[in-house]
Amino acid sequence: MHNWLQHYEYRTAVGWQVFVVAGAAALLITILTVSFQTVKTSLANPVDSVYGMNSERGFRGISE
Repeated sequence: MHNWLQHYEYRTAVGWQVFVVAGAAALLITILTVSFQTVKTSLANPVDSVYGMNSERGFRGISE
């Protein structure tokens, strides 16, 4: 592959900094996404998760 790339007229050097920044950005996005979903889930009403989003049905939802 190295020989194949040598035939191109234009070359650019990609330093290690590009990979560090890309990895840090991916890690930041992952942490923000997981944190947002964790807070959203912890603030949600557990009854809505079990019986559906219509919490007005209450416990009657199972027997119907």
